[in-house]
Amino acid sequence: MLNPYKAGFVILIALAVVTTGYYELAVRDNIGNQLLQDNNNGTLNLFVYDSPLNNLSAVYITFSSISLYGVLGGSVNYSLGKTTINILETTSFNASLLKDLELAPSNYTSIKLVISGVVINSGGINKSLKLTSNNAYFPHSFSILYNRTTNVNIEFDLATDINFTTMSFSPNGSSSYVAGTPGVQDNGTLNMFVYDAPKDNVSAVYLNFSMISLHGVQTGWTNYSLGNMTVNILNMTMKNASLLKGLSLGPQNYTMIRLYIQNVTVTANGSNESFSLASPFAFINMPFNVSTNGTTNMYIQFGLSGDLNMHSRVLSPKVGATVKS
Repeated sequence: MLNPYKAGFVILIALAVVTTGYYELAVRDNIGNQLLQDNNNGTLNLFVYDSPLNNLSAVYITFSSISLYGVLGGSVNYSLGKTTINILETTSFNASLLKDLELAPSNYTSIKLVISGVVINSGGINKSLKLTSNNAYFPHSFSILYNRTTNVNIEFDLATDINFTTMSFSPNGSSSYVAGTPGVQDNGTLNMFVYDAPKDNVSAVYLNFSMISLHGVQTGWTNYSLGNMTVNILNMTMKNASLLKGLSLGPQNYTMIRLYIQNVTVTANGSNESFSLASPFAFINMPFNVSTNGTTNMYIQFGLSGDLNMHSRVLSPKVGATVKS
């Protein structure tokens, strides 16, 4: 039979282990209320406002917390205590609800504002409204970037949110948008190079590039024209393979590249032949970062030994390898 004193000791140890484990999980899964002190952080400013409303001189909204929802799931929760704002006195320029919140670089899909109270002033008399919900959701994608400030402006729609018949408030946020796009003076630079190894019985492969499309986590797809740039890719090496030089880009993380090709001419056994394209572009899934005033070099190696079908005269523009520096 187990000694009751020993049993009690075992139970205490088990409780300590479970409690410690729960505390660690809680800290890992809820990183709100922490200003993350890290030199690689970005900054978030959040603004709330609305247009003037007839017959009302003030609408006082008390906010208690903010949740930011990440693209990979989970949320960052930040307490506001009891922050009360007369939303009719604010505009997109002075409507600061949250200022200089430091966050690690990441992508977010939506925002939740938790509201604990609403008071309206009409004819000099304050009246409290009943909340149909404490949560106002704003589905809007935005990014926190390294060493950058992101301003998110949230506009309410008090004309529909306030029900004067039932004296209630339904916090259906109207719209939101990201402002504070980095200026050109803060841009970084991208250089792009393309090359390939020699291929048996082929002395030249002329690729006519028309456009480059880059996918940024904050801006989505953006196209950059190359005009009609033709290069003999077999004459290219990592030292002379310049396709795009000195492209000025806003600092952010980029995830994908499309190289658009208009036509292909192959020189084999001394004669030139036009090849058709299995795809209008070569797709490169290679994340890279452009930083403020920095330079990123992207080296893209094709795989023509497998991409060229000499029998059917078709090029399938795939990429063998990429190197960034």
